[in-house]
Amino acid sequence: VWHCKDSTGIGRKLTPVFASHNLVSDDTEAASVASLAALNAAVASNIVTDVIGGRTVEQLCAELIRPLLRDWLDQNLPTMVETMVQAEISRLSGQVKD
Repeated sequence: VWHCKDSTGIGRKLTPVFASHNLVSDDTEAASVASLAALNAAVASNIVTDVIGGRTVEQLCAELIRPLLRDWLDQNLPTMVETMVQAEISRLSGQVKD
């Protein structure tokens, strides 16, 4: 049974159409639940690490995104800075009274 809120904010129960028929076997369901419980425990105890090298998920993500971010900044930052500087110069020059 799923719970949701409708547009009025009132919670109601939804029953899936196939609620009486499991999509996976009992063994698969038990293995999945055990794996998710282990993941939940690891996250709760802050010990989620990469299997190779003992890095945390955050460290691994930072390593992977760093070159992407560098490329994006190389392509976009000069234009962004130029646009903002021009806007600021225009704003300030409009305040100058002769």
